[in-house]
Amino acid sequence: MDRDVEVTVQPEEVSAAEWLAFDEVTALPLRAKLCASGLDGRIEPVNASALIHDGHGRYLLHLRDDLPGIWEPGAWSLLGGGHEPDDTSLEDTIRRELREEAGLEPDVLEPFAVELATGTDGLTVPIQIFTTRWNGDPAGLTPTEGVMLAWFHPDTMPRLRMSPSTLDLVRQHAEHSARSKAVASRPEALGPKAGSTSVPHIVGIHLYLERDGQVLLGLRHPDSAYAGGTHHFLAVH
Repeated sequence: MDRDVEVTVQPEEVSAAEWLAFDEVTALPLRAKLCASGLDGRIEPVNASALIHDGHGRYLLHLRDDLPGIWEPGAWSLLGGGHEPDDTSLEDTIRRELREEAGLEPDVLEPFAVELATGTDGLTVPIQIFTTRWNGDPAGLTPTEGVMLAWFHPDTMPRLRMSPSTLDLVRQHAEHSARSKAVASRPEALGPKAGSTSVPHIVGIHLYLERDGQVLLGLRHPDSAYAGGTHHFLAVH
């Protein structure tokens, strides 16, 4: 339930309503029941969508039918749908949806985020977002729902008719991918070049000796400048 939803109480029965953590509930029997319920307050998605990218900055979007009564008519969105009884997990849900809607069967799907979308009834709908990489031509796909599939860069998406929350998700993933590539391209991340004679700069070595379930430790002098009177691994610098 949204915290900002207006709650109207019956004044003859309830004076007010407020949010409380389980451990703040003063009625001991009620607090015990809440703590034993296993509820943690997290939203459990029942829908799943796929954030499909090509690894080079493009994202696959689905143009929905412009029909009254459906969710986001005529908008560009992610492929996905709702959980069905035969789905054993939300990953099963998105795999089935991708297969049914576009004939896609990705090898790897990774959970990325939970999108809080707004349903046709105005209520918040939590959607589990998975990411996967695909490099194909969407023109070769035949969607069973919607109008078409196409690649877009995040910079062009503000000109499209699409949910702000979906655009935010794409931008988050693009920024995450850019940071990951930047870290991977750093010289220290790549390691020494082939044929290089450089060696790591080692400033100390710890000695770990074990015998018959016992480990050899040193005892620092009580007047030691660092952690005096404590046991430690023997070391040289």
